[in-house]
Amino acid sequence: MDNELSETGRPYARRVHVFGPVPQEPGRVDFQEALVTWSRIDQEQVRVELTGPFGELDVVESNLFMALLQLRTQLQGKKWLMYVNAARRDAWGPTDLNPCGVDEVRVSPDLNGPAAAEPLDALGVPSSPDHIGGASVTEQLLWHQEWVGVLSSGQMSWTDLDRSRKEPRASRGSS
Repeated sequence: MDNELSETGRPYARRVHVFGPVPQEPGRVDFQEALVTWSRIDQEQVRVELTGPFGELDVVESNLFMALLQLRTQLQGKKWLMYVNAARRDAWGPTDLNPCGVDEVRVSPDLNGPAAAEPLDALGVPSSPDHIGGASVTEQLLWHQEWVGVLSSGQMSWTDLDRSRKEPRASRGSS
């Protein structure tokens, strides 16, 4: 995908799915379309704009993944989620150990295993809803921190989060 963004200043646009409140229908949430437009500012930065039912957002970052991470953080504050490969809990942008194109992500589907050999299109549709999980930035950050082994003592891990979601909740009336 990186060759797509090799020309500085040339914009590219893609329609993506977002999940959130349906305009004019209070209380209803559903998948809707949004438009992602991006371009290289220079060899170090990418400008990404996102337009949808939530309004317009834009950021400048080092790659598409980091820009989408920032946009997703802003969207979550507005009760919106993105349904793209970059939102997979096991996805991360280019690193020295796991390089990929500026518009790609590498996935690490196993917390104890290596990253997948082939990168994915950051704006592509995930092959399974299970890959997205809760689609939260926090969930993705916890997965990544645990996968690279940078958890501090006492810090919550993705495994802790996942376990807490699976444990039965105590009934409200019990003492």
